[in-house]
Amino acid sequence: MEKRYTIYGFFTILFIFSLFPGCSEKDKEDVDDEKEIISQEIRAGLTGEIVYKTQSNDVMKGTFHGSSVKLGTSVDPPKWSPNGNKIAFIENDNENISIKIFNKNGNQEYSWLLMPSIQATGEHSFTWSPDGSVIAMLTQNAAIIYLNVSTGEKDTTLIDQEGFSFRAIAWCPKNNKIAISQINSAHDKSISVINAFENNPQKELLVNTEDFVEYMDWNAVGSRLVYSGSGLSSIFTINFDGTGNQKIVTKGAFEKETVLGFAPCWMSNGEQIIYTGPTGAEGSNLILGLFVTDFEGTYNVDIQIKGKESDCM
Repeated sequence: MEKRYTIYGFFTILFIFSLFPGCSEKDKEDVDDEKEIISQEIRAGLTGEIVYKTQSNDVMKGTFHGSSVKLGTSVDPPKWSPNGNKIAFIENDNENISIKIFNKNGNQEYSWLLMPSIQATGEHSFTWSPDGSVIAMLTQNAAIIYLNVSTGEKDTTLIDQEGFSFRAIAWCPKNNKIAISQINSAHDKSISVINAFENNPQKELLVNTEDFVEYMDWNAVGSRLVYSGSGLSSIFTINFDGTGNQKIVTKGAFEKETVLGFAPCWMSNGEQIIYTGPTGAEGSNLILGLFVTDFEGTYNVDIQIKGKESDCM
């Protein structure tokens, strides 16, 4: 709790200085120094491993305080299995769409064909089952492919379309439920929850959303979901029962640009969230990097990893 009070104190200092624009340059330097000290403390406290994509779509695996190794290339965010023993990502070699599965040491164990590239309807979103035995992939033609990780066996179920398009999927550790994001022909955007493995399942509305949700992630116990759209978006969290919908990131840390935070994922401590945001620009191109915030959005700290679309363990 001591660090939380320090952080709140820091934001109080910022608020006070915002009321007095005539503050000296020395005072502003003191605030900047305090901000950097807090950022260093938060970065130093990050533990575990991370996988992420670079802006050229290379999949990298590493720690928060060391070098990273390349595992391959991916069209979607890489994801750790719930127990942290495996990493999966989707590869499109222009002929086939396959899912690559690596162990935690970075060695490939499986490569399973999902479909020929010609049959693909666009980008895909996938999620691990809570026990790590199955991967569920949501396709844009209102289907979910359930892939047995060990055997490569596939089952496909359909989602009742009703004029909806779907984009993101997240398997909840609670009650074998799966969250899916959707948009209908009237451009109403929402997240619903369905039962896993059901064909034409009944959709239970979780929340209506500001943007078409592109990214979702449940915390380890399945009590809270974090979600966002793509670049021009904000980040929200919501409880499993649909209560407590809260916006925690309303703009990126690089305030001169319009791109906001996106692609959030929970850290294993259940209290912090890693997300993608802009760290600067080269000409007209934004440089993306990874940031950390807490579950209330109290702070936004650049963790100094250049990349996007990450997952932590």
